[in-house]
Amino acid sequence: MSGKLICLKCFYELYGFSHELYGFSHERYGFSHEACGFSHELCGFSHERYGFSHELYGFSRERYGFSHEVCGFSHERYCFSHERYCFSHERYGFSHEVCGFSHELCGFSHERYGFSRELYGFSRERYGFSHELYGFSGESDVSSVSMNSMVSLTNDP
Repeated sequence: MSGKLICLKCFYELYGFSHELYGFSHERYGFSHEACGFSHELCGFSHERYGFSHELYGFSRERYGFSHEVCGFSHERYCFSHERYCFSHERYGFSHEVCGFSHELCGFSHERYGFSRELYGFSRERYGFSHELYGFSGESDVSSVSMNSMVSLTNDP
């Protein structure tokens, strides 16, 4: 904050972020609070603690099955809920009204990047991405391998 002090109440009002209400904290969840409670490396995810990588759009399968290859983003399985972590679940996307997470800014956009809500927030066609701009296609070899991983992920009890 460039040497300025700001009270917590003002901080929460400015950024829509509250550790107590939404459970985001740098120490516990690996999120920084510099801008609306998210690390700003690329798409707002820290990869040091929870296995999120920022190489593409903040997903890695190392620990929790989040991966741009596998599409393992599960609302129920990974506890991302509107009530606990202020993620909007109406379209299995993110709401920017509370935590400052804009899916347009961070590349989570149905219209622009081919994400849809039909299956865990991603396009359901062949369990992969179908947007040519970023090289995701259900026809590619990577997606074929990913489909097998997706099936095993979603069939877990």
